[in-house]
Amino acid sequence: MTAYLYTKNNPHAPMRENGKRFWGHPERFNGLDSIRCIGVHTGEINPSPASGEAIARYLRDQASSPASYHYTNDSDSEVTLLPDIAVAFGIRSFNTPTLHMSFATHANMWGSILCGIQQLCYGQLEKQLNG
Repeated sequence: MTAYLYTKNNPHAPMRENGKRFWGHPERFNGLDSIRCIGVHTGEINPSPASGEAIARYLRDQASSPASYHYTNDSDSEVTLLPDIAVAFGIRSFNTPTLHMSFATHANMWGSILCGIQQLCYGQLEKQLNG
């Protein structure tokens, strides 16, 4: 499956080594072995079954400043934005060792959905660790 941010060029992002325009880099220094932590983000969007896809479209088509994640999740789906081997731009000066996940909600709603988020995070981490 092609990562969502590779399906259409973002006109605001620079052209990368893989011929795509997106905020990030196609490969990590030292590959997947460089992943040391998970960056958990909120998309600051009203949660709905389509909000993960809305975040993905914004990052792919409109983001005019460096921003990207590896995954975004909403109540019924997960969108793979970048492959794990890529560097996403989610935490300035700490992107290479981080696997970035964005949840389609507001930060102030975090406590009400923490259980579901933990299950998604553990599923991603287990998938990453077990290949």
